[in-house]
Amino acid sequence: MAHMTIKTTGLRCGSCDKRVELELEDIEGVTAVKSDHETGLVEVDYDDACDTARFQPAIEGLDPDFKVIG
Repeated sequence: MAHMTIKTTGLRCGSCDKRVELELEDIEGVTAVKSDHETGLVEVDYDDACDTARFQPAIEGLDPDFKVIG
């Protein structure tokens, strides 16, 4: 099991958080996601089979304002 913290900008509310969480949970190998628009952090737990390169386009594809910055 591995963990990644993704820094984002553009998430403004709990609905934004939920959209990000649901999108990332659909990626094979993701085991848990917690998004927090107040801190701009998305915490992702995943297994070794997960393609982490899919995280950024999944987040940014949800809304033109959503950006991964780190």
